[in-house]
Amino acid sequence: MCILTASITGACQDAQAGNKAIWAIEFPALVSTVETLGVITTMTMEALKTFKGWKFIKDSAVMDSDTKKSVDNASIFETQKLSLKFGKFETVKRNEIRLISTTPLIIICLDNMGKYWLMGKTRGIDLVDSMSGSGGKMGDFNGFALNFLGDEPEKPVEINAATITALALPIV
Repeated sequence: MCILTASITGACQDAQAGNKAIWAIEFPALVSTVETLGVITTMTMEALKTFKGWKFIKDSAVMDSDTKKSVDNASIFETQKLSLKFGKFETVKRNEIRLISTTPLIIICLDNMGKYWLMGKTRGIDLVDSMSGSGGKMGDFNGFALNFLGDEPEKPVEINAATITALALPIV
């Protein structure tokens, strides 16, 4: 039997939803991580591998994690999800999205509370569907909408500021 370790207290009502920035890299590029109290304090990457920044449409990036539990099988896991939109239907984005669709990724999300979260840490997160188009009317969506999914042992893990600094993420 697992023993509960802490109370969960109420929080100040000052949360801000949404994400400010996202970075991605191929899943195999992450060599190892070190966690202290559930926060990543060190990330080791393959030599010469760097994260790519993604500039998405404001307020379009949503990061979620759903707990999936089977009482019958005594198993539990998290389905991590990310959806976002890139504006403007164009060839450069089309070509990069095609590459993104061919490999699992590691994704870092910077939320609007200033916290960095790692998605796909142990198994990667995959682009599972995307939509692209030019729209019909002048005010319609023109661009790409992407949806990522990944099954992981735990929810996205916070990354501390020192580790983010050491990663030298590009400005998006």
